[in-house]
Amino acid sequence: MDNLEEGLYNELKNDTTLANKVKDGSIYNIYPLVVPENTSFTKAITYQEITQSLSYPSARTSIFQINCIADTYDEALDLSRDINRIFYDKHEFKLGNIQAVKWTQFYGRTAIKDWDMKKFIYIVEIAIKY
Repeated sequence: MDNLEEGLYNELKNDTTLANKVKDGSIYNIYPLVVPENTSFTKAITYQEITQSLSYPSARTSIFQINCIADTYDEALDLSRDINRIFYDKHEFKLGNIQAVKWTQFYGRTAIKDWDMKKFIYIVEIAIKY
């Protein structure tokens, strides 16, 4: 495990406050891209890299979209506040004890309702420079 996505997953899963909110039994509802089809859940987190830029000679910045999904708007907002707490203005750390990161920064936030899924989604975008 040495990539940014695995580090991001571990950072989310290792935060006990967030993990307890999205855990069903022994399964953490934290997924890359989408929640798997036919998964029953009340709260979940999905994440994906949406863009990346390279700064010469070797520094990179990746923008990740983190979706906080829940039955109600307030629950989705609460999950987004956990994301904020975990990643807000961090400098010189290891993401999930894997990837060395220079800093994190928030890019955007928005909320939507997915009528098919019958869930609220609070979307958080963060930049990770490594």
